[in-house]
Amino acid sequence: GVAVPQMGSGLPLTVSADIATTPETIALTTVEGKADHNGFSGNLTIDRKTPGAASGQLTLDALDLAWLGEGILGPIEDTNGAFSKGTLAQPAWTGLNVALDVQAGKFWPGVYGAITSFAGKLEWKGDEVALTDAAGDWLGGKLAGRVQIGNANGSGFLRSRLDVKGGDLAQAGWAHAGTPVATGTFDLSVALEASGATPEAIAHSASGPGTATFNGLTLAGINSGALPPLT
Repeated sequence: GVAVPQMGSGLPLTVSADIATTPETIALTTVEGKADHNGFSGNLTIDRKTPGAASGQLTLDALDLAWLGEGILGPIEDTNGAFSKGTLAQPAWTGLNVALDVQAGKFWPGVYGAITSFAGKLEWKGDEVALTDAAGDWLGGKLAGRVQIGNANGSGFLRSRLDVKGGDLAQAGWAHAGTPVATGTFDLSVALEASGATPEAIAHSASGPGTATFNGLTLAGINSGALPPLT
């Protein structure tokens, strides 16, 4: 089958735009609309001489990494919310070469909470989609990174790089009895790669190096009296 994000559950869409054409391009300006309840606006220029080529700018209320992934890999989750064991579908659209400057009030990466004030460059080329020069506010710090998702004839892959500066441990860690177990700040750098023929296999194969540094670290709930004195 062919992967079309959210088409199985239905995606109400309304859009309006001004259109101007020349022998070389089709320009869509003052684009405004909603996909379900997600508002968007921007502009798009389509190259009439190069099939599938387009560029522009897009501002959204929210953007979801899983939704982008579905356009390349097919359904990411099964009906129970677990990673799907089904084989990958064909990408929703092939033959594209689309480059967009993207901004989103919230970007959902699939772990922890949303990245706010998100900005980056979105490229959809053939059977791959990539977000580069990504930046935003996440876990109390500043995020920078990139992610690439591809589907090579049913073999999917993910490549990513994530850097967080000045993150808040209270937001990233866990809590006990309503109190953060650890407080302080952290810097994090992680590179991640994964591949597989199903979303579950891709998730299980994820691996890569990373480093973390902590500043002003305080741990709650440690009973120092339980430790023997050092002599």
